[in-house]
Amino acid sequence: MPKRSKSSRSPSLGPVTLVEIPTLEQVSRASTATPEDIRSFIENAEFPPNETWNKKISAWEGDMTTLKIDAIVNAANSSLLGGGGIDGAIHKAAGPGLLKECRTLRGCETGDAKITGGYNLPAKHVIHTVGPQDQNPGALKRCYKRTLDIVKENKLKSVAFCCISTGIYGYDNEKAAKVALKTVREWLDSNEDFGKRMDRIIFCLFLQKDIDIYLKLLPIYFPPMRDEETEEFAEKAEGVTPQDVLSDELGETLLDSTRSVEENAIEKTADAPKETQAKDTDAWPSEETREAPLGDAPIPVAAVEDSPAEDKEPKEKENAAKGKKAEEKEHSTNNTRPLPK
Repeated sequence: MPKRSKSSRSPSLGPVTLVEIPTLEQVSRASTATPEDIRSFIENAEFPPNETWNKKISAWEGDMTTLKIDAIVNAANSSLLGGGGIDGAIHKAAGPGLLKECRTLRGCETGDAKITGGYNLPAKHVIHTVGPQDQNPGALKRCYKRTLDIVKENKLKSVAFCCISTGIYGYDNEKAAKVALKTVREWLDSNEDFGKRMDRIIFCLFLQKDIDIYLKLLPIYFPPMRDEETEEFAEKAEGVTPQDVLSDELGETLLDSTRSVEENAIEKTADAPKETQAKDTDAWPSEETREAPLGDAPIPVAAVEDSPAEDKEPKEKENAAKGKKAEEKEHSTNNTRPLPK
């Protein structure tokens, strides 16, 4: 089961960027799940594993209004003029400019969505969608699909969803989560080319029950990968907890999430004792390079093999020149006539 990504940063530290929010793929690789656990996830999944999508999806616990991304999704009412819950929080953080633009939109139908600017928010845009006030999975599905269609129409690369309709609208939290995850997965599968160009789709969670539900359901719709590379990495990452991939109490990332988890593991290996490094061949240069002392760059094989040839050439020229002078001297001596007595 994947672990959630939690923001422990103080709001005074500024907006939260994608670098600080790990993907499912990063969290899965750093988890303590065994190969048997992963096989169980895959067997119970409704969709096949997809490494590309697992690198695009995040489940994040935090304040949506702090996200510095392309768009956040507002669970709005049909007037689009603000309300309670996340709707009120977004309007408050965005400032009066958002309300002014929303007045020009003349409301929104249930299941539809409309986009505005982000104004004072770190996010560039807000996508307002109106969820159903009853247990209507078809209408809820349209909310997610229409939002993603707007993301594609506007060529946005990152978007964060709240739990639409689960607040005062009373939609059952687990049923709503199933609709959300399934709709997003189906949309990605149907819009593969655009989905590959996206940076991230974030499920922003706030209530503990939503956190528990998403942790349980995520492997069903976005199952982890299981291959030799994953199992090999699991051995290297033994003892590394998901929190190591997230952040410490000050919000500093403990591993660089702009790189792959494998690269981070190699960096950790490079700091280990020499005995450990010698055993970990993945942390060293390939066969095309020779091993150098710790802290030095690898020496290319070509450079090692070519250097003697470069040293020989001047010596051969020097020896040839000496030989030529000796011949000329001998020839001159043989052709010299004796002086008359």
